[in-house]
Amino acid sequence: MVAANSEGQNILLQLLVSSESQSTFEKQSGSFPKIEDETAFLKLCTATHLAPIVHEKLTHVNGVTSTVLESLANTRNQVLVRNMRLYTAFQWFMTEMNGRSIPVIPLKGIYAAEKLYKDISLRHLSDIDLLIRPENVKEVVDLMGMNNWQIKKAEAHSDLSQRELEVAHPYTFYKDGVTIELHTHLYDRKIGADISIPSLWGHSSEETFSGKSICQFEPEMLLQHWCLHLHKHLNGHEVKMLSFWDIRLLLAQNTAFDWKRFEVLCQQYKCTHQAFGVLYLCAKYWDVDVPEACMQQDSELEFKFLQFLERKPKTAARMAEFRLSANLKRMQRLETLPQKVTFLVRYIFPKKEFMHQNYNIRSGGSVVMWYAYRPLELTAKLCLALGKKFLN
Repeated sequence: MVAANSEGQNILLQLLVSSESQSTFEKQSGSFPKIEDETAFLKLCTATHLAPIVHEKLTHVNGVTSTVLESLANTRNQVLVRNMRLYTAFQWFMTEMNGRSIPVIPLKGIYAAEKLYKDISLRHLSDIDLLIRPENVKEVVDLMGMNNWQIKKAEAHSDLSQRELEVAHPYTFYKDGVTIELHTHLYDRKIGADISIPSLWGHSSEETFSGKSICQFEPEMLLQHWCLHLHKHLNGHEVKMLSFWDIRLLLAQNTAFDWKRFEVLCQQYKCTHQAFGVLYLCAKYWDVDVPEACMQQDSELEFKFLQFLERKPKTAARMAEFRLSANLKRMQRLETLPQKVTFLVRYIFPKKEFMHQNYNIRSGGSVVMWYAYRPLELTAKLCLALGKKFLN
């Protein structure tokens, strides 16, 4: 574990990996190093969504001030209240799905909070991510509409983008502060993995979760999914520190984890580079026991992780550079020159549905002015991205 550049980051990360047992949230014993800047430390705990875990580990440690403990406890209580609302919505949704015999795979946090953390106050949740089969989408959308959920459809730039590079979650539902993202698949071509929808479901089985019947991936496939998800966010300059802890817990609590099968699955679905790159970071910075055969150093990925540790902000130039790079990669994955040209033209001048959604144009409003504005907006972002590359 390397030390981060700031006192707060160093203390936080050392604390999280110091437990002898990775599978529990055992409380620290002994003395805790004095924190010179408590405000900065608490902000870091909150920003990384690790405050509840830190609170659990510090409740019986000598030298922790009441200010720190009370702030961490308040944050944990806020997480609990928020998560209870999300689990209430999840219970309702799954009751409806079970009643209609629609299979559902809960993804990421909503599953990890109860299955791995055993205490939903410990795992911060932003929303609910659920995977369903494409043939069930219409029935689910109709159900949500009848129950007064606000429905947002993810519009692609063009029919070509929709067909070749379709979005991971085509529908998002909102109600009473709760967000549910509905996925029909997980790995677009832009991610680089090659996993079909039948293959995804073929690696799942039924189980009871939170009193409801669900489907869930086998442990090796679940780790693959979490690695690919974390890889995507790292490349988007979003370091989800909590996701590293999820992986740490998953492996610690699955003592019979089949690393050889995991390696074969990654080779089969062409995602060894992404998954092994994430696991290298898990081993190096989070003290996760990973076989050498399942690790691969990715200097670019590690650089982005270290940038977060150094607290480098997500500037407009950095985000513009990322979006430019991501769209160029998407275009490169198209097979023919006409497809590439169509992608580029339709990216600059997308279909009307996308323009209405992206620029919040009211229903029936004209998009002509926005079509004139969009090339100027994209040119400005391109200049930002190229300027950053030139300065570096």
